[in-house]
Amino acid sequence: MPDIAAPRTLSVELVDAMRALAGPHPGFRPATPRASSARARFRATPDARRMCKAPHLQGQPVPAVIRFSNANGNPDVHDGLPACEPCP
Repeated sequence: MPDIAAPRTLSVELVDAMRALAGPHPGFRPATPRASSARARFRATPDARRMCKAPHLQGQPVPAVIRFSNANGNPDVHDGLPACEPCP
């Protein structure tokens, strides 16, 4: 019986596409490889309570960690560049 290659999963195809666009960067994630984070307190607007029953949307402050990152997969791209500019 001939060897039949397993079909590529969508996740593998997505990661391959991201790496094709941003280039290979061993040791870094394929998307948003660098980031800054901050601790915060999230408080939903009063409208959120009417739309959803999720506990964090009921109006009480909720501790949160916010992650800021450039959407680019190249860790060498300056974070201040707009995401729509091509990678250098």
